[in-house]
Amino acid sequence: AGQATVATPELILDDPALDGVVLATPSFTHYDLASRSLAAGKHVYVEKPVATRLEEAEALFAQAERSGRVLM
Repeated sequence: AGQATVATPELILDDPALDGVVLATPSFTHYDLASRSLAAGKHVYVEKPVATRLEEAEALFAQAERSGRVLM
């Protein structure tokens, strides 16, 4: 499989063929992108740290549990 570059995260999040995403982006983007990915029904692997604030990390893990998706 080849790699692709996309202009916006929505092009990945809206793709039903993709089950999960890997976030290897700057730390300050992790919470927003992980939350949007979970909301889109994707499993999410986030490079450390999961979020820059404890409250955000806790919210993400709660969101993952509610959605039945894996967040790690």
